[in-house]
Amino acid sequence: MKKTDLKAIKELTIKDLSVKAEVFRKELADLSLAVLDKTNKGKDVKLAFKKRKDLAQVLTVMRQKELVAGLESRAEQLTSELANQEEEKPKTKRVRKEKTS
Repeated sequence: MKKTDLKAIKELTIKDLSVKAEVFRKELADLSLAVLDKTNKGKDVKLAFKKRKDLAQVLTVMRQKELVAGLESRAEQLTSELANQEEEKPKTKRVRKEKTS
């Protein structure tokens, strides 16, 4: 996979990435069967290695996007909780006690 392809993959949504991962899995399975048939063995092994690497890159980007989405939702939840706490907190002035000696 070229760097330009990787940049394009990073711009895809999680659904598109999962579809792309399934395509790579099917291609890898087909290549595995071709290697077992021992036809064009050297070429197929190299291509299978490349497809595995491409699949790993797609799965990595997909996982990164899932983690970012989870963190963003958690941050929104915490922000709303803090805003609710600030609204509920009664505003009172603190009175310092004087020290008696």
